[in-house]
Amino acid sequence: TYTYKASYLTPYLNISSPVEESGKSTCMTILRSFCARPWWAAGVSPSTFKGKIAADHPTVLLDNWHTLFRGTDKQQMTGFLLSGCDRARDFAARNQVYQSSFDTNDGHTFCPKAFAGLEPLPPTLARRSIPIVLQRRKPQQVVKSAIHLLLPQNTRKFTSWMKDWAKKRLDQIANNFEEYESKTQTLPGFSPHQQECSRVLIALADLVGGHWPEKARASLLEIFREQQNRETSVVQLLSDIRDAFAHHHNPERLFTAELLEYLHSLDHRTWYEWNNQGEPITAQALSRLLRKSFEIGPRTLRRKKEKLRGYQLSDFIEHWERYLPVRQAKGGTESDYPNHAASQSLPGPISPNKISPCLNVPVQNSNLEITTHKLKIPPVSQFKTTCEKIWTKSSSLLKQFAAKSAGLFAATRF
Repeated sequence: TYTYKASYLTPYLNISSPVEESGKSTCMTILRSFCARPWWAAGVSPSTFKGKIAADHPTVLLDNWHTLFRGTDKQQMTGFLLSGCDRARDFAARNQVYQSSFDTNDGHTFCPKAFAGLEPLPPTLARRSIPIVLQRRKPQQVVKSAIHLLLPQNTRKFTSWMKDWAKKRLDQIANNFEEYESKTQTLPGFSPHQQECSRVLIALADLVGGHWPEKARASLLEIFREQQNRETSVVQLLSDIRDAFAHHHNPERLFTAELLEYLHSLDHRTWYEWNNQGEPITAQALSRLLRKSFEIGPRTLRRKKEKLRGYQLSDFIEHWERYLPVRQAKGGTESDYPNHAASQSLPGPISPNKISPCLNVPVQNSNLEITTHKLKIPPVSQFKTTCEKIWTKSSSLLKQFAAKSAGLFAATRF
């Protein structure tokens, strides 16, 4: 809050709890004691709320935020708050709405904001916020009162240090923020809005130094992972399907019955009680979700003598890489699925498991250095023989065409 003017974006805070009396107002009190130019905005009218922000752009602390969103004003208020989360949006909104009411130098809405309440924030605001979920303390837990923090003499030493530190390093802070604007993967695997919210805080933590860079990254990772676990969404389904494949040691094919058995075992997910009757998710419902969101559908699979409907691992890999965080594993990451890279680069129906390494190809990495990468390709004779078997024996015209094209390619290429 002391440095936000040096950045192009300010993340909001979304403070919530499952039940009342879990510490939301206490959290707001702590923020009020340490933030720059705090304004406790609870209990004001929408017009007063907008006018105060546009005129003074303070650090807004809105407790019981839902009291400000009244009926038809909800969409307008959401749009107003969205315009204040980054400079570009704020500039456009100011030119369209506030130019007639406020001086263009003072009418912007770009400033830090924290919301607290029992009800969930509107999704567009929640996506631009860092979620802080509080729980009610246990009876045996002793917590000091935060009221004494409201006395300036109890916090002046720390707030003065923050103010002086920010003032002396304003240019350095601005340069650091600008440098981090080009870093799209501050937290690999998380959504673009989560990346944006994290980028500002990580840039600031790196400038402070010490243990703060590591602590900031670890905290944000934990916060957003917990958020993903709470949300019922197609991304959560995608994550659980990845876990199902991993549970079965990442086979190339997984029958629908096996996948559903794993999803039903997650009694903390909605897949366990999917419909209004409390019944688990069905094969048809699973198929509809995957087709609508990712264009993935079940197919008839054969495993030894079994022939059932199911899903292929290769259909999910691209979506896992796009939407899910990379999980660390021994010797690498779980995104390095066996044989996936080789199978994506080779023509024809040759199984990657039967390919033997026989060639080293130089590949240029992101640091413009030449490294050696082992590319696995099959022997030409084996490749051509397999293609001939497919186009003479397969009943599928598409498979025949693909195999014949691959065989012709091999004959001319090698």
